[in-house]
Amino acid sequence: MDKIHSLGASPPTFHKGSATRILTLAGLLLILHSIALKYLQADFAESNFQSNLVRIQSYLFGPHHDVVLAGSSISGRLLPRYFAAHGVLVANLGLDGSGVRVAMDIIRQRPDLPSTILLEIYSLLREPDTNDRILQEAMRSPSFLLSRYLPVMRAAARPSALLYSKLKKYSDQLKVTSSFAPALVKTLVQTEPTNRMLSVEDEAIEADKADWLAQIAFQFPKTYLLRIPTGPFSTPRKPDFIDHLAHKTNIPVIDLTLTSIPFTYTDGRHLDAVSAEAACAVITDQLRSHP
Repeated sequence: MDKIHSLGASPPTFHKGSATRILTLAGLLLILHSIALKYLQADFAESNFQSNLVRIQSYLFGPHHDVVLAGSSISGRLLPRYFAAHGVLVANLGLDGSGVRVAMDIIRQRPDLPSTILLEIYSLLREPDTNDRILQEAMRSPSFLLSRYLPVMRAAARPSALLYSKLKKYSDQLKVTSSFAPALVKTLVQTEPTNRMLSVEDEAIEADKADWLAQIAFQFPKTYLLRIPTGPFSTPRKPDFIDHLAHKTNIPVIDLTLTSIPFTYTDGRHLDAVSAEAACAVITDQLRSHP
């Protein structure tokens, strides 16, 4: 029996020293990660979903911002650091695959509401869909709620997000061939009445949207509609449904298509880094001009 037992596989032994080394290494990695977070900033992540979580958690769990931008991936390119470079702190809720409605729901979750809201026109009429429901479910998850108290659990703290943002920033810098200081025209306009005839269906949509926008403008005294170019455009631009809606609700429009900026795009629709920075400069100038 002794001989048979000696031939059998011996049970694994647990060494206290190994456990100590593992815990020490884990603690060291956590400290290094925390230090890295002080110097690295994740503006994006490797997926649209994670990028949205970066922006949502930054708004909900970060410091108060008096100006918040609500929209889709079109406005998601207007990074907070671009605004900060011009002296205005702006929280960006430009959510990839989503729009203004879900962003406004998120904005209202903070007790200290901003006084100024920028509503991206491109996604203004977009109704909630599956992408919005997925985001809302994620925001109710235990890990999301716990990340309020543990910053290391946030999407912006993920090593993949930090690396992706760093590489994207480097890639954007390589694509910059020149900078420009555009001569700007007045972009903040109070939309004039249009002679555009609305169909019965458009009138019903207008009434619903006008009521929704009026509620936002009542809650947030400084509400602006923001028209961001989404590709080559001709000037002067013909009035559209949004112009009609803006006039009806008496909400001013910051129209970036009225500038002389030679906008360029990453994919024909989203502004590249240089154009996004120029757009932020115009917006901050307009906010200062109309306090």
